[in-house]
Amino acid sequence: MAKTYLSHLPRKFMRLVAGFSQKSGQYYLSRATVQPPRSLTKRIWPWVDAGLAYYRAIDHSKLDDFTQDCLDASARQFLELMEWLRIILLQDAAILQKSCPGLPLWQHEVFSLPDWNVFATDVMSVHIRAEMPKDMLLTVTMPRVAEAIDENRQAFMKMFE
Repeated sequence: MAKTYLSHLPRKFMRLVAGFSQKSGQYYLSRATVQPPRSLTKRIWPWVDAGLAYYRAIDHSKLDDFTQDCLDASARQFLELMEWLRIILLQDAAILQKSCPGLPLWQHEVFSLPDWNVFATDVMSVHIRAEMPKDMLLTVTMPRVAEAIDENRQAFMKMFE
């Protein structure tokens, strides 16, 4: 799918517009470190769980080739994507709720559960202190240090021309 449908997206531009470096892999989302409890995720698109349970219950070793071909891999992959996106939706919602409190989205039942308040507080506390991991910090900082050294070297060399 990535080779067919997503090959022409302007990724460098998309990273820049999102506030990250043009280079891939040089971003860190602190809110992604806090996983929502199952009590919340199961209330976002509950049909995802039923669909995935169906696909996971199939014993592929007992199916003939024709039946294997009839199983729609795209549907399973779509359900897995939706499973992942509902986690992201909840992580992002914890931050959005503070900046846009009047949105009708907050009327959904999931945002009135006690687990939501605990989860949203955890996400906000991680988001506020937003400290980049040390290994990520090095990969972002080292190219900038190298550029600064090179600029200083060139300026120094111009002094003696």
